[in-house]
Amino acid sequence: SEVGLRKKGFFGSQNSRRPSLKIKLNHMDKQAELNGLTMLTFNNNQQDFTLMSQTMGYAIYNAAGSPAPRCGYARITVNGKNLGVYAHVESMKKPLLRRGFGDDRGTLYEGTVVDFFDGWEKSFEKKNGKDKLARDKIKKLTEVLEQENLPDVEKAIGKYVDLDSFYTFWAVEGLIGFWDGYVANANNFFVYFNPKTEKFHFMPWGLDCGFEKYSKISNDRRAPISVKTKGRVAYRLYQVESCRKRYARTLVKLMDEHWDEEKMIAKIDRSQIMLKPFLAPSQVRKFR
Repeated sequence: SEVGLRKKGFFGSQNSRRPSLKIKLNHMDKQAELNGLTMLTFNNNQQDFTLMSQTMGYAIYNAAGSPAPRCGYARITVNGKNLGVYAHVESMKKPLLRRGFGDDRGTLYEGTVVDFFDGWEKSFEKKNGKDKLARDKIKKLTEVLEQENLPDVEKAIGKYVDLDSFYTFWAVEGLIGFWDGYVANANNFFVYFNPKTEKFHFMPWGLDCGFEKYSKISNDRRAPISVKTKGRVAYRLYQVESCRKRYARTLVKLMDEHWDEEKMIAKIDRSQIMLKPFLAPSQVRKFR
């Protein structure tokens, strides 16, 4: 059947010969779907020559209980031309929300180079759900972050952000060295206003630049590699000693329970064998 097809990408992922793609299965036939999905997302791994960052990174988020897309691989051909191996990333749609939160009735926003600054609330792009209440909560959270002398920063932020969820999200981003996500660069994230808790939950996106020691857009080699605090929520929390300790506890717990280097290396070896025969010529030169 006929479907909708478009190129996608922002800055670092753009490629005129191997663009990232979105396929809308119900573009023509409104009933069309595949196992409940109506949108397929294929990322070109432009910034990830290893082809491992997205599949391994999202898997760690999900294993840690921080909702994130599922991710696999796809070989893409267009008019008989092999475009090579793409990351097949679960789209940020209702099936993901139901799986991650048990409820898809909330409001989902995408954050692209945006943070909770005064006057920026309209820069959060609504993707799903009702806007009025959740947009107002964005304004309220921004007002909290604008206040300098809060008696209890964590409690004030926790009125609008699910803190258990955020600390896990934050710690995973630090653990996997994702330098272009929310806490590292106020980019590549979604926030979901959960109707069950009436609080925001953060989710990762665009994870093709993880597992790197340093940011490619910041040259400060003195900055700690175990924590990232550019995102305003993370920054305000990290100024409080008890919050720093909570972050450290969360990070250590993640490493104890979900960071198994032997298993990760074995997965990389298996993936390399599986993917190598299907690489595009441009990928063969870089795959390592």
